[in-house]
Amino acid sequence: MDARNTHTQPGTPASTPVSAAHWAASLSNQSMTLPVCVRRGRIWAGMDNPLLLWADVETTSLDPAEGDLLEIGLRYTDMGLKRLDDGLSTPIRWSGTPDPFTRAMHTPNGLLAACRDAPPLAQVIVWARRYVERRLDGHTVLLAGSSVSFDRTWIDTHMPSVLDGVHHRILDVSSLLVAIRAWAPDLADRLPRHGTDHRVDTCLDGSMATCRAIMEDMACTHF
Repeated sequence: MDARNTHTQPGTPASTPVSAAHWAASLSNQSMTLPVCVRRGRIWAGMDNPLLLWADVETTSLDPAEGDLLEIGLRYTDMGLKRLDDGLSTPIRWSGTPDPFTRAMHTPNGLLAACRDAPPLAQVIVWARRYVERRLDGHTVLLAGSSVSFDRTWIDTHMPSVLDGVHHRILDVSSLLVAIRAWAPDLADRLPRHGTDHRVDTCLDGSMATCRAIMEDMACTHF
């Protein structure tokens, strides 16, 4: 038997191999009879009271080494996507000269105008860090959003230490959508379509609504 396709079934001696399919089916059958709190305990093994920290940024470039931050939005939710507070959303002072792409994107939505009189980056860093750290104690905090590794890279580059203590794992809605379109196209057809004006609140609203629709379509009853 191919060792790559065998596991040791829970509750059996280590020398007793079983197929991966048998092992998965065993776990599935067990989960059907366990209380929700126990199932959640197994799912979140190694994570204490997990929360989601939703993040989105607007920028002058795709490259954090060359561009500047224009706006940041942060929101805490529980794993059932219930918002825990009002979040943080603010433009950031910037008076540079936008390239044609940035001008076309952020003039109609009012962001470039908002940035002229916005709080400076140093102040926003303080606010953002205070917001992030308020729920770190006693929780495992996972960053969430759409293509959120982009946002994390920008925050880490221009706001060092703001995300200190946030877990390395992420909930990326963009990756969920790629998987769903490839493996569950019927579900993809049922999901709502969300436009964006490239402001952080609109983007976060859309990401969370998509994630909620996926959760509801899966008939998730954990929360």
